Amino acid sequence: MISLKLETLLEGKVVEANRVEYKEGWNPQEIVQALCAYANDYENVNGGYLVVGIKAEDGIPTLPPVGIPKNRVDDIQKELFEYCNKIEPRYIPNFEIVNYPDKDTYLLYMKCSAGDAGPYRAPETVYLNDEDPGKKGKKKPKQGMTLRRRFSPDRYGSR
Repeated sequence: MISLKLETLLEGKVVEANRVEYKEGWNPQEIVQALCAYANDYENVNGGYLVVGIKAEDGIPTLPPVGIPKNRVDDIQKELFEYCNKIEPRYIPNFEIVNYPDKDTYLLYMKCSAGDAGPYRAPETVYLNDEDPGKKGKKKPKQGMTLRRRFSPDRYGSR
């Protein structure tokens, strides 16, 4: 369980800053980048909080929350673990799914503590399924997650 209540962040209208970030939807690439930034903790503020399912205007959370679809909650948790396993070195934040405010509006709430094995590095680009923006027209991976990096054409030939 995360020590700071989600309600404290939302009802207090905490503005997005270097310790709090709100994401309207599940965008793994942005989320993995944010996780690494909090884990690296270059500003020495002991990580931060990330809330998925909250729209923010000018850094201030807007209520009621957008939420994440109930039928995607389990898949998103699984994908989160898969993406976190691709962070080098491996980093997994504390997280919980919150039913806010108990009306079938689900949020992914993460406490990202400063890591002690860094510096942490996220994959350049990650793809899980056909919904990802850079994957149009390509086949869906057969198993789990694939990691695709951009390579120099000189070294690996054109693809």
